[in-house]
Amino acid sequence: MNKIIVNNKYTFLCDFKVKKRQNVVLPTPEFLKSVQGPTWIGKVTDTKSHSDYSGDLATAISIATPLEMKTGLSPSSNPTLK
Repeated sequence: MNKIIVNNKYTFLCDFKVKKRQNVVLPTPEFLKSVQGPTWIGKVTDTKSHSDYSGDLATAISIATPLEMKTGLSPSSNPTLK
């Protein structure tokens, strides 16, 4: 599994191929879910395999689809969009 940098500051694990400037669906931290919802979309700013961050990492969910980009919501985590 590779590490990716999102929005120039957040590090995530990623188990699919992704390129710089692609948008990805990411899990929202637990403490923000009641405000932000279960997922958010961020832009991949680096795909280097190392990062200065050494803590626990969440895993990116998928590459964002046009629907997700338009609505900011992910069908995989929001049943009303399926």
